[in-house]
Amino acid sequence: MEYSKAIRGLRGGFMHRFKYGDKQTRIMGRCVKNNSLWSIVVLNSELECWDQQPNQKMQIAFPSLNPDGREFLISGISPVGWEEIYSTEKSRSI
Repeated sequence: MEYSKAIRGLRGGFMHRFKYGDKQTRIMGRCVKNNSLWSIVVLNSELECWDQQPNQKMQIAFPSLNPDGREFLISGISPVGWEEIYSTEKSRSI
């Protein structure tokens, strides 16, 4: 495992890359909602493409990621964080 730099331009902040061989990279960071540690694995080819075209839509840049993984990269909020947000909103509306 090779430690790499923090990821620039992502709202989640404090996200880091850990390279796994030639094909994959693990991106780890803390959820901005609940501060829990969360990670996703992306293909290096997709990450390199996004590095070269950072304004590209996440669905196009990371087609192998599920929506939760893409949302984590965009907002820094993990799936558990989103559940907490929506459960809070539901309890307020009742």
